[in-house]
Amino acid sequence: MPSSGAALFVALAMVPGYLYLQLTRELRRPYAKSAVGEVLEILAVGLGTSGLAATALLLLAPGTALAVLRTLQGASNQLTAEALQQTAGVAAVLLFFAMFLAWAAAQGSRKLLKHRYSPSVLKATLGLVKAGHAPVVAIRLADGSTVDGVLHAYSLGGDESSPTIALKAPIRRLSKGDKAPVVVQIGYFIAFGSDIKHVTMTQVLDRGATHSKA
Repeated sequence: MPSSGAALFVALAMVPGYLYLQLTRELRRPYAKSAVGEVLEILAVGLGTSGLAATALLLLAPGTALAVLRTLQGASNQLTAEALQQTAGVAAVLLFFAMFLAWAAAQGSRKLLKHRYSPSVLKATLGLVKAGHAPVVAIRLADGSTVDGVLHAYSLGGDESSPTIALKAPIRRLSKGDKAPVVVQIGYFIAFGSDIKHVTMTQVLDRGATHSKA
């Protein structure tokens, strides 16, 4: 069943290709790309990583690799349970190694690319938090006041210009005309897109994370 073996290899190759595409999507310049183009990119990356994984298996365990090849080339009605189990095990190992290579390639791309591009500006900004840090967000509201606090959650929905951002305590509010912000005794503050004029974010050391490590 040579054609079945090739189809299985291509199907497995799509998995690491898709993983790489998702891990590097926010690094790309925003441009229109057809579904066919994405499929071809997934296939190219997947076949590359799966090919390297298959080559490594052939070099490290040539006997096992050749046995699986003979199984795939044989007639389907002549397959034994042992041969099927061996083929499934090898396929799982190849898939795991190919996905690791795709992950490593994505991490390398992150270090090589100097700029980040994302179809979602808020996701590419609010979603980037350094380890051991907490994101502090200041929201300028329509009435001229500013509310700041630790970022709790955000939702983009279908419209990038109408996000919903939730802050958690400690929360401060600086009303229009006031000189100093006032701490608001609430646990959470939720701002909807219709009230948000602009958003800023800073990252500060997370004392809770620091203490827990100690």
